[in-house]
Amino acid sequence: MMNETDVFINQIKNDDGSAVITLSGNLTISNSEKIQHSLIEAFKLSINISIEINEIENIDLSFIQLIYSLSKESKNFGKNINITSKLNEDMRLLIENAGFSKLLNSQNN
Repeated sequence: MMNETDVFINQIKNDDGSAVITLSGNLTISNSEKIQHSLIEAFKLSINISIEINEIENIDLSFIQLIYSLSKESKNFGKNINITSKLNEDMRLLIENAGFSKLLNSQNN
């Protein structure tokens, strides 16, 4: 069982200049600074960024806001963002009912 502050971030920069970031665990305000730092680094270094979200223990609005902001800013800077998520049924319903299901499964080219 994870504790409230566990977040796992795996960042890979490919030979073609693209970046893949995998996020799992507690995607909450207690980890927002750590998550934001990783996303900003990928944003600075890559044009094509894939964000894979899976094995979520908890998620809150701070994470949704961070992903939303990154997605909107990517258009202004000519970045391509692809966001995919694998959610359990409870998380999927929560995200869907809050109106964010498209955000967590989107492609911005």
